[in-house]
Amino acid sequence: MFAFPPTANALGLIHLQIKDGALALKPPVISVQVTIDRPPGQDGGDATPGNGGPPDTGGQTDDGGSQGGGVTGGNGGSTDTGGNDRPTSNTSPEGSHEGDDSSRNLYQPAAMAKPKLPICAGPGQTNCLCANGSLAGARGCPELSPKPIATSKPGKPKPAKPVIREPATFSDASISCVDGDLYAALKDVYGWKPGLRPCAGTCLPRPTGSLKSLDDLSRLAKQNNISWCPDDCIRISGYLPPEEILSIERKTGRKFCASVTALSCQADRLGSGPAAQVHEKIITIYRDAKATAQPTDQVLLVSVSGYASPLPAHASAVNDLEAMKAAVGKLGYGKDAVHLATDTSAAGLKAFFGKDGPLAKLPAKSNLTVYISALGYTDPASGKSYILPANADPAKLGETGLPLQDLYEALGSVGAQSVTVWLEASFPTSISAMIDPPNLPESQAAVLPDRAIAGLTVLTAADRDQATLVDPDLGTGLFTRYLLEGLSGSADAAPIGNDDRKIDSVELYVYTAHRVRITARKSFGLEQKPQISEAQNALVRAF
Repeated sequence: MFAFPPTANALGLIHLQIKDGALALKPPVISVQVTIDRPPGQDGGDATPGNGGPPDTGGQTDDGGSQGGGVTGGNGGSTDTGGNDRPTSNTSPEGSHEGDDSSRNLYQPAAMAKPKLPICAGPGQTNCLCANGSLAGARGCPELSPKPIATSKPGKPKPAKPVIREPATFSDASISCVDGDLYAALKDVYGWKPGLRPCAGTCLPRPTGSLKSLDDLSRLAKQNNISWCPDDCIRISGYLPPEEILSIERKTGRKFCASVTALSCQADRLGSGPAAQVHEKIITIYRDAKATAQPTDQVLLVSVSGYASPLPAHASAVNDLEAMKAAVGKLGYGKDAVHLATDTSAAGLKAFFGKDGPLAKLPAKSNLTVYISALGYTDPASGKSYILPANADPAKLGETGLPLQDLYEALGSVGAQSVTVWLEASFPTSISAMIDPPNLPESQAAVLPDRAIAGLTVLTAADRDQATLVDPDLGTGLFTRYLLEGLSGSADAAPIGNDDRKIDSVELYVYTAHRVRITARKSFGLEQKPQISEAQNALVRAF
């Protein structure tokens, strides 16, 4: 449990407390006692009616007892919370009484007072007076009777009203700004975006005990347009979802930061939940998704989790694959349209993408999606980046690695109408299960296509040699979690999307990248920046 100091306001003290990851507001209980002087006969328990009529039991008394028992008529008329006025005669502000007999107790009923009938308030009501003063008949008052519904004359039907489509159910009102580069990507395609603006700046908590010198940290921060969060930022130990941290910041007016120390985030310590749980969670996210895949559309899913020493395991690969299988199933891809390669060797992976693999049987005019969750590596000597198969050897990358640029060229030549590649991988120059905060990219090696390839769009989970993070809630890679969330429909919702029931590559990229960046910064105190290749904006899904 993490407790905040109480914050004062005009009504007292409000205590803010976080317990089990939830924020609780505990205002003080303020009791107010009100004493009202009443004339004789108006006590809350007095059953004597006041002048002007008998007690009215038609009025309702609220649970707080504001009517003092609900049976006492007030001075000048009975208590009636129903809002009906009643006819009166010879009345004065002080009460209803005849003549000027000052000896009469004004708080007792007049000797000749008679009960008055109420005004009719609804259709069919009897034993009441109509607006003209007459007694209501057996069917109530004529002026309160339902009016007949007017119908169109034959041959003159009313014009049909235009059908207005309800907006998409996916929305995120919490997004008010995105990083400047993401805003520019949207503006280039759609122009000005109402309700959205570039964020003023980005801060990360300064890591303590980093392997890098202060000068190196300052240089990297400047290169990546990052500033350090203020020293009075309240540090949070452990994991909290970004939504909860942002909510706490809004309610307290304070800045909160994840506690980050040198090598404090171990890449493979998260995401160990059962694959069946991941499947069910994705099905929940896609519960309203419609099957929109075309019969010719194809999906290639590659997952490599187990590696031989000294390479670490790829923690999220199993859950990544299960999540993608669940999503494409809900989107309508048939069994013959989904092709899997799991824990494949170098020879198997090259065959999978070769002339005898699924790409050789690609239907004409198909839309091809390729998803890869595996370790990546950048050779520091040559600067080339590779996807690592299960039997990869960093010392023999030419034989045991899959060159990234060669993969892009092969996919661009298969003759598909469009090819979309999603890479849940990072490409460091040294592979470790540990992350050196603040996880800013240092390598200059290209992990996106080094030239524009017609019809090919690539989204990567991180920027060059940045380590990828695992989402603790879903157990997949952070990139995969928000990619699938955006693909379910959230990327089309305003303010990032345009609510046209179509998700294009720029909308999906901006939504995914924004969510990944915010989560990495707020919940981990690290940086992770997905990237997109320079290509024409392409349709990803229509629904």
